[in-house]
Amino acid sequence: MMVSSKSCLAIALLAVAVLLVSTRTSAQNSAEDSGARVRELLVEKRDVLAKYVDRTESQFATGELSSVEVLDAKLALLYAELELAGASEDRVKILRRQVELHKTKESQVGELYAQGNVTFKENVNAVVERIDAEIAVSRATSEK
Repeated sequence: MMVSSKSCLAIALLAVAVLLVSTRTSAQNSAEDSGARVRELLVEKRDVLAKYVDRTESQFATGELSSVEVLDAKLALLYAELELAGASEDRVKILRRQVELHKTKESQVGELYAQGNVTFKENVNAVVERIDAEIAVSRATSEK
């Protein structure tokens, strides 16, 4: 039995189509798996930082750490929670909480700077971090 060139072409096109569909499905599954893995890692990060906050608060209570170090731990946790937040309302709440903590940190670092206990750079960084947090809130609320 002879196979015509049209039949060969049709078979070849069918094979390419099957390959493209299977590759696309595989890529979609891979992207879904990757997204799930990223979410798992973000949850793990948040959980580790929550334990870190608990530990820093305990160390602060015993005088081992400063209040600024506790604020830094809390801010790290909020940034991890922000990465997990889905709804824009939740994101705005987290961003506003970050602003509150940054204002507290700015005040405390400013006092430490006035006493000569931190550098000018640390003082400026605290101010800039607060400004950045306020910018993030403004952007998030203007997107609504």
